[in-house]
Amino acid sequence: MANDAILITFIVVTYRQEELVIQTLESIRHQAVTYGKGKGIQLIVCDDASPDHTLENVQDWCRRRGDVFAETLVLSGETNVGTSKNLAKSFPHIRGEYFKTIAGDDLLADVDLIGRLQGADLYVGSLLYMQNGRVLTDPALYQDHYLYFGLPYSRIRKLSKFRYLFCTQGWIIRTVLLTPEVQEAAVYCKLIEDQTMWIALTRQNPSLDLQYFNEPVVLYRTADDPLHQPISPQRMEENLKIILYRSRNAGLLAKWSGICLQHRIQGSAFWSYLDPYKYYSVLYRNLHRSKWKASLNTIFETYGSASETFFKEMTDLARQQMPHE
Repeated sequence: MANDAILITFIVVTYRQEELVIQTLESIRHQAVTYGKGKGIQLIVCDDASPDHTLENVQDWCRRRGDVFAETLVLSGETNVGTSKNLAKSFPHIRGEYFKTIAGDDLLADVDLIGRLQGADLYVGSLLYMQNGRVLTDPALYQDHYLYFGLPYSRIRKLSKFRYLFCTQGWIIRTVLLTPEVQEAAVYCKLIEDQTMWIALTRQNPSLDLQYFNEPVVLYRTADDPLHQPISPQRMEENLKIILYRSRNAGLLAKWSGICLQHRIQGSAFWSYLDPYKYYSVLYRNLHRSKWKASLNTIFETYGSASETFFKEMTDLARQQMPHE
């Protein structure tokens, strides 16, 4: 199949997810079968030297269930290199006009993502947090993802100079935007790749055709692994690296905001009072609270129970497909 016949590449990043990854793969297969008929779809799975049966389960599933894809590719390594470098292994192999990454313990939502792709540079939807098969509806979990709702790309780009402000779990990107600079940014940190990719992407592109839709793209499973908690030492270290990366070539106000945030992360409450972005965030949140709450309520009402049902269906289906019990 010619390269231009592949519309989208789905990339699954895995590590120690021998049971959960089958749910992820089944949700991608559902997307291909239900919404992607006649469209070229590539599936790439990158495993980061999992010590369990993750790799074997993925390979077995691809042999038995991968027939709906134009191409399936499983990449693995002998040593653990971290999330970012693991993802980067897929970059030379992407054949789709667009690509979408997802962790091996999350699911693609049951909405027509493929039908949305009509030529824009970047598509962004929302996400739903899931725990034990239930959608979490605490608005505090979602407020950062909805701060930019309805804003033009030019405005979001300016804000990203001060703070990470984008729902990258819900983005679908045109592959031509994956320039060497963006690829280099992806591996700047070990665990977090999307934030530095977004910073590099916005620096390189003063204008982009960004399309936002108020639908869930990802059913995001909250992690119990301490490594992935926001307050873990590893995550704190990564956040500091991102602040330093953002401060490169930034204006004086953005640098100052980064210094304040850096000290806040390190535990100095004094600096939090000097952070200009803090006050902007509070102001913006208050001005647009009704707007983002309305959009969030629409997500819950329209997709909440349906996502829980879909999550259960994928869980049951994955259980049937498991080669190892």
